[in-house]
Amino acid sequence: MPHSTRLLYTDAHGSVLRAQGETGQSVLAYTVHGHDSGARPVSPFLRFNGEVPEKLSGNYLLGNGYRAYSPVLLRFTSPDGLSPFGEGGLNAYAYCAGDPINSVDPSGHVPFRRRAATATRWQLVKKSVRKKLALVEDATTFAKLFVKLLKNPTWSNRWAVAKQTGKMAIKYGPLAPVYWVYDWLRPTPSVPDQVTATSVPAATQAGAPGGPADGQPLSGRRDELRGDSA
Repeated sequence: MPHSTRLLYTDAHGSVLRAQGETGQSVLAYTVHGHDSGARPVSPFLRFNGEVPEKLSGNYLLGNGYRAYSPVLLRFTSPDGLSPFGEGGLNAYAYCAGDPINSVDPSGHVPFRRRAATATRWQLVKKSVRKKLALVEDATTFAKLFVKLLKNPTWSNRWAVAKQTGKMAIKYGPLAPVYWVYDWLRPTPSVPDQVTATSVPAATQAGAPGGPADGQPLSGRRDELRGDSA
């Protein structure tokens, strides 16, 4: 199969509205339930809601093939395992609980609102940013109070540090202030420019294996060895 490049234009649900290829372009239009007109000069791989239609029947195999949705019949061709008493809803064959305009169902099980999902993601992002900003603000306040306490160890400064410590312990964990103080106060290890020997090797110490057994210096033992060899 020859390789080809196509540029796809989609809507908020991921449905392909236009496909631009090397041989031309095609404009796609769908009914509310996803039915389109058929063959085009440039046929995109993805179609309604960004899903792949089955070539022979035109059905969409949702949920990695769990259920086939027919845009011609406006419903699934098999019942939902989560219906009627689960999250699938009362109608075991309905697509998106009868609201395909505002909802999508990529799993073939449970529909969800695209707008609500987008809003939820944005809320999670804002919540994460607020939490990080609050962490930076609390850490800055704690550092300022701690420096003030080191310069002037009064009872009021101690109380301010203790109060901020309790606040951070409740929000971020009981040991969070301790870790911050440790990271801030711990000295940075330095490597000396020149290494100086400060101890005598064990082999030259009196009584050590291979060393002077009687405590006399090595020079005396060296003289004895010279005399023995002579």
